Amino acid sequence: MELTVNGEKRTCEAGLTLEGFLKSQNVKPESVVVEHNGKIIPFKEFGTLCLQDGDELEVLRFMGGG
Repeated sequence: MELTVNGEKRTCEAGLTLEGFLKSQNVKPESVVVEHNGKIIPFKEFGTLCLQDGDELEVLRFMGGG
């Protein structure tokens, strides 16, 4: 299936949850905020949200510093 992630097309296996997709991309789910098709997804829903072909994700990582 094809997703758009941060403006770039990505191909991944069908049936992945958001959490599964993030882990497949070597991203720690607890370290990011994700917008899925224009809606911010609460962390507790990462494991139950099933991605669909054509979905759009914005993955934001916060960094500490000063």
